[in-house]
Amino acid sequence: MKTILSTVVLCTLFHHASAQVKSDTLKRFEYTDTSFEVGEVMKLRIFFDIDQADMRPESRTELNSLLEFLKSHDQLCIEIDNHTGAKGTSDFNMGLSERRAKSICDSLISHGILKDRLSWRGFGESSPIYTRFDSDELVLRAVSRTEIKITCLSNK
Repeated sequence: MKTILSTVVLCTLFHHASAQVKSDTLKRFEYTDTSFEVGEVMKLRIFFDIDQADMRPESRTELNSLLEFLKSHDQLCIEIDNHTGAKGTSDFNMGLSERRAKSICDSLISHGILKDRLSWRGFGESSPIYTRFDSDELVLRAVSRTEIKITCLSNK
C-alpha cells in the first residue's frame, strides 16, 4: 500500500571524504510528492553531543520539520531508530542509542503527536554505514545517525 505525501524536506546526512561509505546505504532524502511504503527508511539530521542523549540545538529545525510532517500526515506511524559509532563499549552504545531514540519520541509526544503512532529502537554500533573509521569528530557524528521508518499507513 502506498500513499502520496506532500512536499517536506526532512532528511539529509552529510558525507565526509575521509570515510569509506558502504554502497547504497546513504541516501539523500529530499522528497516532493513521493510515495512511501511501510518499511521505508529516511535519515534525519538530528545531532547529539558525543556520549549524550540530549539533542543539540541545531537539531531543532529538523525536529520541527518532522513534527509538522507528522501533524500533516496523521495516517502515518513511525519508528525512530538511532545508531551510534563504535566508540565505547557495545553495552554503553546500545543504551545510548536507546536513550537518544526515546528522547526524540518524548519530544514529539510533548508537542502533540500521539504516543500510539510512535515507537523507538536503539541499535548501538550494530549497523555501521562506514567501512573505515577515524578519529575525526565529523565522521563520528555521521556514523551516529537517526532514522525514521514508516511502520503503518492507516486509513483515518
